[in-house]
Amino acid sequence: MKKRNFLFSLFALNVLAGFTKSPRVLNISLAAITLLFLTACSYSGGPTLQKCSDVCNGLVAYYPFFGSATDESGNNHHGELHNVTFVEDREGNPERGAHFNGKSYISLPYLKNSNQKGSYSFVVIFKPDIIPDEPTEWPSFKVIGTTNYAPGIHYRKNMRINFEGWNGKIGMKVGRFKTNPGKYSHVVGVADVEKNHTIIYVNGIVKGSKNWEENAVALAARRFWNDYVVIGIGNPNDNLKPEALVGVIDEVRIYNRALSDAEIDTIFKGPTM
Repeated sequence: MKKRNFLFSLFALNVLAGFTKSPRVLNISLAAITLLFLTACSYSGGPTLQKCSDVCNGLVAYYPFFGSATDESGNNHHGELHNVTFVEDREGNPERGAHFNGKSYISLPYLKNSNQKGSYSFVVIFKPDIIPDEPTEWPSFKVIGTTNYAPGIHYRKNMRINFEGWNGKIGMKVGRFKTNPGKYSHVVGVADVEKNHTIIYVNGIVKGSKNWEENAVALAARRFWNDYVVIGIGNPNDNLKPEALVGVIDEVRIYNRALSDAEIDTIFKGPTM
């Protein structure tokens, strides 16, 4: 538990104890305040570590953004910075969050030639600073994805986080979670080729899923692995609709398989310190 959360809990306990002596009322009130507190605040989770310490099987690339775009998975898929600066992360640590100003992005040129195929999963912790306002039909920030718009993580003008994109034949979208700018969210997108299924988790909870027809997810996965992965933008060469993020990304992971519910829960809760 974070120090600020712990102090809040103590404060709530003392205040409520002064209003009631009934254990039942106290328990109900504490539960209500705890729920209100958790839903109102950004995701903080466990500390970001420089090396993978939890779910490492199938980890193709890991970017904790400790002042650089170094891939800490050991696979040397280092990112290339384009006008990205480093600011405080979600825990207040200096220069451990990648800041994007609407023109900046990180390219991952080495992933395209990594001979990966099949299912994939994203894990990203990010905070939009503003609502997308591009003068297009569907304003959006691309948090992570490819330049050919294979399914990736988006933040829309309606303030919803989606796992969406184009598989070459059809548009694919799942996601219903709505969040205001200024708050961190822990987001996982999974494209499962074997089950022909896509799913999105926000803060450890499923917020959208769909079973697709025929080989829709296989086409999406092929499109993903055969193109350039970018962070913080849709396509840096698209002047009409770049989908360039204004906000902070605290951490990114890319896996070459579909993560399970249990694994996502482990990553979300973070390492025990």
